[in-house]
Amino acid sequence: VNNNLTNISSFLTWCEDEQLIPTNPAHRLKIKEEKPETEHRSPYTTKDLENLFNAPQYVEDTFLHPSDFWCPLLSLFTGARREEVCQLHVEDVRQEEGVWVLDINKEKNVHGFANKKLKNPSAKRLLPLHPILVETLRFPEFARQQAQKGHLRIFPELVKINTNYGHKLGERFSEFRKTIELEEAEGVKDFHSLR
Repeated sequence: VNNNLTNISSFLTWCEDEQLIPTNPAHRLKIKEEKPETEHRSPYTTKDLENLFNAPQYVEDTFLHPSDFWCPLLSLFTGARREEVCQLHVEDVRQEEGVWVLDINKEKNVHGFANKKLKNPSAKRLLPLHPILVETLRFPEFARQQAQKGHLRIFPELVKINTNYGHKLGERFSEFRKTIELEEAEGVKDFHSLR
């Protein structure tokens, strides 16, 4: 129903732009979708985050895959979606007016390789990197090292399954999360709770 309403609203916006109607009566018209209780997400508490990022895997740097270390941190500090950080190309980490950013886009890279997607048009954006990611953890340096190794993507160990690079990361994060003591919550706490 909401897809039909969006299509109708798009047509009526065109009619409004062409001055065929005074205003779009379907502007922002949408039926609210209720998620089942099992799909509600709860945010991580401060204590949860302390437990997650003080886990032995982080403290001792024992993750088998760099994406397991970096992707949760990138999502936490930027609010980026799992798939957005998993599909990053090496040139998507850059400086903009002296500020390190993640360039979330679906552009082809310098070699003509695209294979990225956006959830919606407004998902294309620049996300500034927190000083902890830049100065303390040195994520831009990690991205540069990946480029020097000849990788087109920052996390080449993540392979596309169906249409997503983040599938295996999600599974591994779920297993990792089960080893951490988390505070009780009404909803699910998963990777997306980092946002």
